Amino acid sequence: MNLENLIHVIPHLNKSAAEQMAIDSAILDYIEANPDEPPVLRTYSFNNPAVILGFSQKPRVNKEIASELGVDITTRESGGGHLLFSDKDINISFIGSKNQIKEVGIPLYHKINSLIVNALNKSRYDTHLENFN
Repeated sequence: MNLENLIHVIPHLNKSAAEQMAIDSAILDYIEANPDEPPVLRTYSFNNPAVILGFSQKPRVNKEIASELGVDITTRESGGGHLLFSDKDINISFIGSKNQIKEVGIPLYHKINSLIVNALNKSRYDTHLENFN
């Protein structure tokens, strides 16, 4: 079994928060229009600290002050609350159809997070992975 037939991996990108969210949105549109295509896994980072808002959130931030501080503010199409990212964070996106997320995405995230937890535990951080199914 060839991994490239199961998941399309995009090399790491460092761009603005708005650009990264637009890339995720474009990939999702493509996957929805081409359901036989493999899901996409990508890592990325932001070139500035960023606050990412869920699509239904109304920003209650002073964009002028955020801009002066070099903090990008943007919205993602998925739900959820707001998140603050530094320019040193590495983010992971797995984008696929609902079936692909269920069959491949959740187990993949679990595996990646398990590797991170194990590495942190070896570095003497007391961490564990919660079951999020």
